[in-house]
Amino acid sequence: MMTEPLLSQRRPWRLISGVLAFILFVGGWLYRESWAPLLLDAGHPFLSGLSSWQSPFKISLSEDPESFSSQLMMLEAENQLYQKKQVALDAVVQENQDLRKLLKLEMPTAYQKVAAHVILRPPHQWFESLVIDQGFESGLSVNQVAVNADGVVGKLIEVSAKTAKVQLSSHPEAMVSCLVGVDNIPGVLTGQYRNQPAQLRYLQNHAQIKAGTEVKTSGLGGVYPPGLLLGRVKSVKKDPALPVPEVSIDLTPLEKNIDFLVILVPEN
Repeated sequence: MMTEPLLSQRRPWRLISGVLAFILFVGGWLYRESWAPLLLDAGHPFLSGLSSWQSPFKISLSEDPESFSSQLMMLEAENQLYQKKQVALDAVVQENQDLRKLLKLEMPTAYQKVAAHVILRPPHQWFESLVIDQGFESGLSVNQVAVNADGVVGKLIEVSAKTAKVQLSSHPEAMVSCLVGVDNIPGVLTGQYRNQPAQLRYLQNHAQIKAGTEVKTSGLGGVYPPGLLLGRVKSVKKDPALPVPEVSIDLTPLEKNIDFLVILVPEN
């Protein structure tokens, strides 16, 4: 008795649901097949204008190739300018680092330091001498020692009021009394000669020296203070017929480009 009314109540809702589903299906099909293309056709001018606005370079290339070529040349010129600025900036950064190293340089006892800028280094005398922008007006005199953050560069051989000439330790006539390694093996460092590296002379017979050992000033001779780095042993060649080995030296302070120096000036 109770089931018949319930079934009669459900049938209208099922009918209504089916009709709505059919209407939605037919409407969607009509929209897809008819109205969508019409809407796209109607909006074509607007969409075309929007596309051209978003790609001006494409239109410029197709309509005015000469203008595009000039723009490309301007971009290349700007790129070259930026590259030059980057190179100059790198040079300034390197100069700053070199100056900071010189400021932190520990001075030998009883010496003051006078900073100097290298103003001339002749290409034909690259391993022989250079000129700095300080002279006797700054307290400089002949035989004072020039150093950088890596060690000894050379000594002053000519001094004027505002400039001075530095003889590099790689000069063929340069001679520096030195000590080798922790054993303090005595010797004399001589400069480069005919493209040959710097050499150690007057060593003891059967001196035991290894590659990579530091070579420092001994202080003998009254020109170079003791304990300053000159370089490192590059190679050792032993000849059974000779008691003294042939020792070549890498002059560490001269391996890099030299822009700034410090001159050791005695306090007295």
